[in-house]
Amino acid sequence: MSYSSTEKRRVFLACRPIFTTGENAQVRKQKRVRKIVDKHRKPLRALLADFGEDKVVEILRGLLEKRIFESEVQARAQFPDLYCSSPAQNVRRVESENDAAREIAELLDEIESVEGRGEEVASEVDSFVHAEDAAPVEAEARCGTSTEASGSSPGIPTLYPLYFSYSAQHTILNAAQRALEECCFEFAREWLPEVLDSRGWDCAAAVELTNWLPVIRKHANQIPAAAITLPDGSTLTQTLSATHRLRHAAVHRLPTPARELNKSIQCALALASALQDSKRAAQFDALHAETESKIRAMELHKNALEDTLRLDLESIAARRKELDRQEAACIDKMLADDRENKALIARLLAEFVPRAFGDCGVGVGAEQECSESCTASDEEGTQGF
Repeated sequence: MSYSSTEKRRVFLACRPIFTTGENAQVRKQKRVRKIVDKHRKPLRALLADFGEDKVVEILRGLLEKRIFESEVQARAQFPDLYCSSPAQNVRRVESENDAAREIAELLDEIESVEGRGEEVASEVDSFVHAEDAAPVEAEARCGTSTEASGSSPGIPTLYPLYFSYSAQHTILNAAQRALEECCFEFAREWLPEVLDSRGWDCAAAVELTNWLPVIRKHANQIPAAAITLPDGSTLTQTLSATHRLRHAAVHRLPTPARELNKSIQCALALASALQDSKRAAQFDALHAETESKIRAMELHKNALEDTLRLDLESIAARRKELDRQEAACIDKMLADDRENKALIARLLAEFVPRAFGDCGVGVGAEQECSESCTASDEEGTQGF
């Protein structure tokens, strides 16, 4: 059966996060596609309600066979409009992302500064974070109104900057923090076992991520150079401290823009690679790729929603303009009809008055002559009396 480009586009956008990565992208059989759709029935309920399951499954099979989910090249060829945004829209979206990144960076810098002054000011961190809670939590809504300065129509909301749900962010950050603490602990167990013994650290959970930087830096002379692999231009201190932001965002529950979250995952990947933990480096690499894929899926979906809204609002504006024209025409017609009615009444009265006062002259214009004649007759009668 043939389906329209609009129908295929909607299915692609709704199902892209499900079928883009992993084994799902390789599925071709109808039974397997249906099983995956059934598994994700709740988030797809609007699509299923409008199209029906059979139609969705059939469109998905067609897209999968053409490798639309696997290849962005194929996706661009199939749905070119999804990948084309106006320069003004791109600028607006980048500005939103940059503003959100700057806000979270300032907040993390302040936390780093406060925590660096010691435990006696730990409560200061909480008070600062709580005072700033509303800003990152409401960032998406706060950036929701566009302005003429950004080159977009006033009153059109934006879905940027891009955030994952907090539950997803919390899951990612907690898992990443735990993996990094395990990575550092195993590194120390191999190269600094006496430090672990002297401090009574018998498991990874005993040491918070930010505590590893001073420990490793203090005992750096005991660690063989070959035990650490750093990219050109980086130091272990820089690589370790870069992961502190991940820890701060996790511990202080800071809603973080999705792209900034993915940068934290890249920092975690860099540290795991530096400490030669191939297992966790592979995990972080996979997480980074999956997160990047989901960010791209969200961007395409948000862009499509914004573009659809823009077209809908343009259509509404055109209809509103036509309705305004019709409204003005109705008002003009009423005034014109009223003028015609007044003219008709004037003619009817002009015709009636001579008939009613025929002895005083012909036509309404004779009314003054009649009045003067009557006045003169009265004066003559008075003189004769």
